[in-house]
Amino acid sequence: MPRILVVDDDPVLRKAVRRMLEPEGFEIEEAEDGRDGLRRFRARPADLALCDLFMPERDGLEFLRELSREFVGGKVVTMSGGNGHGTVDLLPLAKFLGADGTLYKPFKQADLLKAIRHVLSSIPN
Repeated sequence: MPRILVVDDDPVLRKAVRRMLEPEGFEIEEAEDGRDGLRRFRARPADLALCDLFMPERDGLEFLRELSREFVGGKVVTMSGGNGHGTVDLLPLAKFLGADGTLYKPFKQADLLKAIRHVLSSIPN
């Protein structure tokens, strides 16, 4: 069962992702921000981290940078709906910095599953 770490400061979104992925056979762990996500990933690495970009403590770009440095080959899909203050789109930057996939919020279950399965299928056995 693939394990997904969902890193987002919005508890409603974390629970929605859990409801979308658990019936599909994924084990879900939740983290409330980048700092908590790194702590949880260090304690028990996941097959993939699904990470928001705009969060307190450590944002998604910091999470991505630190995870990539500590866990070579760690898989990350970043997600964002913008920063709530305009049309800042950091997903292309996240991709440039090493994100394995990106998702715009809000997303549908089919889009989430497609992104996760695409990234997980690229992991060598």
